[in-house]
Amino acid sequence: MSETISILVVDDNPAMATALADILGVKSFAVHVATSGAEALESLRVEPVDILLTDVKMPGMNGLEFYQATRKERYE
Repeated sequence: MSETISILVVDDNPAMATALADILGVKSFAVHVATSGAEALESLRVEPVDILLTDVKMPGMNGLEFYQATRKERYE
């Protein structure tokens, strides 16, 4: 029995995030969507995922800052 891989898609453009989530969902991934770095961090606190796909240019917390925040929360 195989375990479903979970993916968090983070993009400030909801249409882009939803489109990517739909494509990945067809491939049987469990996909979650967040439209900001802060929303994504909150989502990860509730339900960790296997893979993060994030936009780099986002208002507020950009993709690199989001990645650094996930590393800090997880490993410090």
